[in-house]
Amino acid sequence: MRFLKKIDELNVTKNRHFMHIMVFVLCCALCAAMLPLAPSTQAAEEPCTAVFKNGEFLFAVSTQQAAKNVLDRYCGDFLGTDPQFDGQVTIEDVQAKKHMILSEDEAYALLKDGDFLSVITVAYKTVEETVAYTEEELRDDTLYAGDRVILCEGRNGLQSKEVHTFYKNGILQESRVQAMELVKPAVHQVVRVGTKPRPSDIGTGEMATPCAGRFESPFGARWGRQHKGVDISNATDTPIYAADNGRVIYAGFMSGFGQLIQVDHNNGLVTYYAHLNTMHVSVGDVVEKGQHIGGMGATGNVTGTHLHFEVRQNGVAVDPLSYVGF
Repeated sequence: MRFLKKIDELNVTKNRHFMHIMVFVLCCALCAAMLPLAPSTQAAEEPCTAVFKNGEFLFAVSTQQAAKNVLDRYCGDFLGTDPQFDGQVTIEDVQAKKHMILSEDEAYALLKDGDFLSVITVAYKTVEETVAYTEEELRDDTLYAGDRVILCEGRNGLQSKEVHTFYKNGILQESRVQAMELVKPAVHQVVRVGTKPRPSDIGTGEMATPCAGRFESPFGARWGRQHKGVDISNATDTPIYAADNGRVIYAGFMSGFGQLIQVDHNNGLVTYYAHLNTMHVSVGDVVEKGQHIGGMGATGNVTGTHLHFEVRQNGVAVDPLSYVGF
């Protein structure tokens, strides 16, 4: 029993020596790992210039002038003026390993191939544009619906605009109008607009006297031939009125009649107003009974200023006194 107890004591002592040795080995390993590298293993650094965007490194070149050359060359590739970087770009003198220092061409190619540095440019342009005039309509119940009379003719104005167009790396972003100047103001137009209901182009069958004046010559035989109407004399441009509702089918010069207006009353009757000095209607116009259509004159074959007035029924001249009185 004593012998066995002695052996156990020897084993415990042996284990203690082993633990002491292992602790010593581990301490040596940790100390070796914490020692700095020998100076011979570190790469040499050189003075150079680095370019940063918002504090982040972009590239390094040999000098500050080289850095400025690269940035100016890059900005010059894009349309517009006043180039500005999209972010804060700074140039600083630093130390860097030789393999990190680029030539100007290498640094430029790096910027062109990447998308980490954007350039904002602006194009300035002055443009002129038309200012449309406005119109005021005055309702007039003496004019027929659809008729317009211009009292003051409108004219467009002109304005000048300064436009700033922004580009990012040559790509259009937006345009802004920075300033406007009125070069020429527009002239407001004023128009009378008719509201009076338009008359029917069908005659009533009851005619009104076409003008005031002296009765000169009746319908019938005269100077060896048929006089197809009646003549009424008065001063030049005495108003001539439509005898009844109808539509103008002729307004112009005709041999013998001079200046002539023909009105079709769409009931088989057509009236003639001849030797006029002035005419106030055109072919296609719808006229109302009593409407002023012209002025008395002495055009065509005449011996003095007068109105030659005819009424034709289904194309045949009939006595106007059957329809009107003078």
